[in-house]
Amino acid sequence: MKSLLGLALCALLLCGCAPTPNASKVTDVSKPQVFTFPAPPKVVNVRINVKGLLQGGQAQLGLRLPDGSINNHETIQGGVDLSWIADWYSTPLVLEYAPTGVVSGNLTIEVRFGTL
Repeated sequence: MKSLLGLALCALLLCGCAPTPNASKVTDVSKPQVFTFPAPPKVVNVRINVKGLLQGGQAQLGLRLPDGSINNHETIQGGVDLSWIADWYSTPLVLEYAPTGVVSGNLTIEVRFGTL
């Protein structure tokens, strides 16, 4: 019984330490949007996953750097299943979404930060 309780406690601790993703849905895929995700202290990297479907056009997705410039431009269209991993040392993380000709669809952006 003690070993079962210890095993359950270890599993609970491991699950509690797993990084929690920040997720956001693009509310209107036909309009430009900016998404801001606060980063935890001591952040060292980020993993960005974008999934969904865009109909009637394409969109640019870019990562805004702390100096205001946009980096990592990706063109997305149709069925989207995009994954980025990048070094990241500041807060917040800002993603810019800029569609061209997109008329409908759905898109979800998930962000996971890695810390020291």
